[in-house]
Amino acid sequence: MRMRRLHDLYARDLTRPVLTVFVVALTVRVAVAVASNTLHEGVLIPDEVSYLRIAALMSTGDLDLEPTQRCLEYAIADGTPFYCHYWRGLFASTRTFSWPLTTLFWIFGPHRILGQFLAALAGALAAAVTARLASELVREPFALGAGMVVALLPSQVLLSSVVLRESTIWFLLASLGVLVTLSARQRTRSRLALSAVGLGLLFILLAWLRIQTAVLALWCSVPVFALVGRNRMVRILFAAGVIVLAPVLVGVGPAASGFANDSLARLGYSRNVMSLGAETAFNYSAWSESRSSVAPPRGIVDSETLTGALAILEREVEDERLMDAVLIVPSGLYNTMIRPIFWSVSDIRSVSRSHALAGLEAPLWIIGYLLAGVGVYVFRQRVSVIAFPVLFLLAIAFSGAITHGNLGTAFRHRGQVMFALAILAAAGLQVVADSWRPSNVDDSNLYEGDDNLNQASVAY
Repeated sequence: MRMRRLHDLYARDLTRPVLTVFVVALTVRVAVAVASNTLHEGVLIPDEVSYLRIAALMSTGDLDLEPTQRCLEYAIADGTPFYCHYWRGLFASTRTFSWPLTTLFWIFGPHRILGQFLAALAGALAAAVTARLASELVREPFALGAGMVVALLPSQVLLSSVVLRESTIWFLLASLGVLVTLSARQRTRSRLALSAVGLGLLFILLAWLRIQTAVLALWCSVPVFALVGRNRMVRILFAAGVIVLAPVLVGVGPAASGFANDSLARLGYSRNVMSLGAETAFNYSAWSESRSSVAPPRGIVDSETLTGALAILEREVEDERLMDAVLIVPSGLYNTMIRPIFWSVSDIRSVSRSHALAGLEAPLWIIGYLLAGVGVYVFRQRVSVIAFPVLFLLAIAFSGAITHGNLGTAFRHRGQVMFALAILAAAGLQVVADSWRPSNVDDSNLYEGDDNLNQASVAY
């Protein structure tokens, strides 16, 4: 009788993978948030300080006060530095996360746990939406598995249990994947128009979290929206409107051309700025003896040192050509998409304890990449589902290889692709599982093109 009940419970979980994943993910994140507040005094990740302070100041209407004095007050209160000039820029660039956090602080007071609950909710939604998107590609047990990876992977749990914008970004990216996938089924102009509006809104929300991620997501999603599905000309017109107008609304020019031009012109500078003051910096090309006689600052440094280092970069680091950046892609991919690796002596010696622990995930990422490769190959005709995850994963990988300069930032930004990797890896795992079990059930249709798409769409 007991075995029967367990079987029934298991069956219900498989038929409701989205709900199951959401409950598990939220429970784990809330538990970690509560435990961190109970057992650990202060923040777990230094970046939390900035989000907490700007939200607290906004909730009381003090963000527009003279920043120097306010900074001194905070520094005296808890003994930690805060770079005052960063306030307004950070709030404006992360308003999708900062405004809800400010609202909670305005209603209940500036309590860190509120920001943690907000991040935990977004992280749980990201896991649930991942399971939802995976269910469009694989059977329910594997969709459940894809969601559980996002729900339980240690880095995903930690980064969505602290006051950071990361989990909100993950949720919006996974939602974008669902929207693009479901839009391939839409045939009427009105529904396509609604999908286009949704695409633009998700881009704007992402742009108010991390503009570079938003631009890459837009460039990856719009072609899929335009070319996969019926009413091709209508789709292209709507897609053109989105890619031209949405970036203009956030100030980066049509199709984000302004952002792209600025980024390409300062690739070397941007990469080396990320290495300044970082214990885990892996790129010091800007500080070679041929270019500068000043040693790069390493580790936590004061604002005066950082200001001086930035001035040197502005003066001595020449703009890097795109081809120069391309040459570092192989090492960049290894640094940003795999490291740190716990069995690497250099990694163990060069990074902090927290990053050394992060290296324990490296085997999971490597296995995920291998399974994803299998899944993409076998499910290559399921374009409506796999196109956006594949394109976005590649975009983040190659852009990160060119622009990132330290392991800490690279590892955190790598989490943006976990929803995509989990879905594609689940597809690969299903293929492997099916190859090892005898079956009289014909599952070949699962690997074919979408029935609701025309032949031209599938070919694309």
